[in-house]
Amino acid sequence: MLTAPYGGPGFTFAVDTFTGAPSAATSGTVQISGPGTANVDGTEVQLFSALARDVCYVVIAASDAFVSGGNNGALLDLMIDPAGGTSWSSFVDDLLIGSTPNLTAGTIGHETVYHLPLWIPAGASLAVRMRHRASGTPDARVGAWLYGEPAHPQLWWCGQRVESLGINAGTSQGTSHTPGTTGAYSSWATIGTSTRRYGALQMGIQYPAATLAAQGYYWQMGVGGEKLPGSPTIFAAASTTEALGKNGLCQPIWCDLPSGTAIQTRGVSSLASSPTALDVAFYGVY
Repeated sequence: MLTAPYGGPGFTFAVDTFTGAPSAATSGTVQISGPGTANVDGTEVQLFSALARDVCYVVIAASDAFVSGGNNGALLDLMIDPAGGTSWSSFVDDLLIGSTPNLTAGTIGHETVYHLPLWIPAGASLAVRMRHRASGTPDARVGAWLYGEPAHPQLWWCGQRVESLGINAGTSQGTSHTPGTTGAYSSWATIGTSTRRYGALQMGIQYPAATLAAQGYYWQMGVGGEKLPGSPTIFAAASTTEALGKNGLCQPIWCDLPSGTAIQTRGVSSLASSPTALDVAFYGVY
């Protein structure tokens, strides 16, 4: 009988942005900001310079893209220079990171985390940049982990690009969807249609507006009016100060979705009436 080796793919290379002593006041290790003008990309901030080895798995965590009573829509781009310099081009576009709580010692919250099985060549440099829905929204913080050179490459799949679905870059938002009320999911809604064959899928959620009722949500990813096999039911919890904690986004959803697939979502709120709409987006790795 054939069995998989212990340790799964067994990455033999790893690097991250976490150096020095941790801070009691902020999470993440890299501070980024948007410009003073709303819905315009800010300046790139470098994460990694001239990677020593190939990478096949990228994890990005963002927090602090939030101000109480403000319009909290925010999008994060991962930038690349394959030559190891600072001549940046976009690599992953428009990750939803708005309304992510400010994480400090003595508080509990959730960063927005994206897991992307992506190949990045040795020698490349990586950076991030951000745009906000409203001018004056505070800076965000980002941490990142990269993994590569699996000991058992036959057990690992990765793509080379990401397609973002449901994004409205002009307002730093995703696609608005209103969940159902207590115990009843909303109808499945198409957020976008793939133009590539996906091997992995991630979902993004944010709340961009200035008022929000305290409520809990469940969200699901679907295809053809059914929940996508292997996808979790994602929990999100909102507060009256417009922060949105998310849980269940912490793994890639492995799939084989052909080009032309309509990617759907549905949700349910803890409220008995008038649930609040959230922004939704999908990120397909191909």
